[in-house]
Amino acid sequence: MRKIVVALFAILISSPVLQAQEEETLKPVDGNWGVLLNLNGLIDNIRLSNASSPINTSLVTGKYYLSTSKVLRVDLGPSIQSKKSFREDSIGSSLRAIDSTYKKSSLYLAVGLEKHFSGTKRLDPYIGGQIGIGLIGKTKIEEEIRTVSSAGTDRETITFEQDGGFAIGLNAIAGFNYFVAKNFALGAEYTLGYNFLKDGGNFSRVTQVNPISGSASSDVEKGKSQVNTNSFVVEGNARILISYYF
Repeated sequence: MRKIVVALFAILISSPVLQAQEEETLKPVDGNWGVLLNLNGLIDNIRLSNASSPINTSLVTGKYYLSTSKVLRVDLGPSIQSKKSFREDSIGSSLRAIDSTYKKSSLYLAVGLEKHFSGTKRLDPYIGGQIGIGLIGKTKIEEEIRTVSSAGTDRETITFEQDGGFAIGLNAIAGFNYFVAKNFALGAEYTLGYNFLKDGGNFSRVTQVNPISGSASSDVEKGKSQVNTNSFVVEGNARILISYYF
């Protein structure tokens, strides 16, 4: 009988400890990494997507738990665009073919820190701040126009280049995670911030014409086209997020 009483007493003593451990396992701990995605659409059309940066690149959002209350946050948005197109049509008895290429690369990086509060077993509220920098690469467009007739081939080549730019952003963040399972959460996030964007600059357009007969010619046009944008970011609706930690 004495052994039974001792065993029951030990179970009662250990139950709160086990319960506390169970509660702790739902949320990430020191050293855990996390990945976030946007949750869009209605019940019959739910889809996952990436957030968009101020320079219109898709963002991959990651988190690293320095402690249970301090979380490092990183948004990375690379973009490498290389497009080729071909179009062919007829002009009278001649055939015209157009080959064009478009190239542009950009990169956005934002780093921030979040302060997480105790919340409950499943609820994880937080606030934070983030600073971001974006680099916009040069735009380069090349186009070759070939007009083929019985007399031969007429060629016109156009090369366009324009400077890129940069962006700077500063955001305040407030949100929460609700852990539906161990290290798996649904949540929402609201952002308030400021962005400065400079896009464009000096450009050049070089046109070379190689006719069927006669001398080749070349024309160079230079100028400047630049847009500076100051914007205050106030999200009217919170982002709905899905996150997983490991």
